[in-house]
Amino acid sequence: MSKSNKSEGGFTGKMGGTVVYKLNGQWVKRTIGTITKPPSIAQLACREKMRLVTACLKPVKDLLPVGFKIPRHAKAVTPYNLACRYNLNHAVTGQYPELRIEYAKVLFAEGTIPVVTGCKAELSSKGGRYSWDKTEDSKLERSNDQVMVIACLPGEMDAKFQICAGTRNHGEVLLPLPKYKTPVVLETYLAFISANQKLTSNSFYTGQLIWGGK
Repeated sequence: MSKSNKSEGGFTGKMGGTVVYKLNGQWVKRTIGTITKPPSIAQLACREKMRLVTACLKPVKDLLPVGFKIPRHAKAVTPYNLACRYNLNHAVTGQYPELRIEYAKVLFAEGTIPVVTGCKAELSSKGGRYSWDKTEDSKLERSNDQVMVIACLPGEMDAKFQICAGTRNHGEVLLPLPKYKTPVVLETYLAFISANQKLTSNSFYTGQLIWGGK
């Protein structure tokens, strides 16, 4: 079904073998159809890579608009597209059908703000405690940068995060975590965001932790 859009002088929706829609102010038209030919190994590998990256990004989709900024010249692209593209190219390892996400290479934010050394994550009684070298922070003169912290739970198909957990000058922040009946694996990350949220750093992998059960 298609809908008339007189203000744009066209239609949106399915029209025969194509679909028309608007993305970031740009009209997009693509072909659709039924494929009867069995998929090749390369196609199966591509689908599995996409499945893995989608499962990784879906729990954190709300933070991606902060972590990935759309370049001024880019058209028909979203922060989710940018995150997918990077992680498909860099964070999936192995050969089909033995593909997996390499969490140390995953990015949830991409940018030019510097990340200091000494970033790490540890467990506390209430959750994950993230810390970094405050001495180096002072040299960067970015003490009011916000700190974004993330804990992915691959086994739970979930993630916990705070986009503004504190500021650089704190030296450490806490990400509260719920209790689970059995221990769960956490893949942890930290990133810095400018006070106006227009600039970001690359997210930094702070390691794998095991959050204990009750």
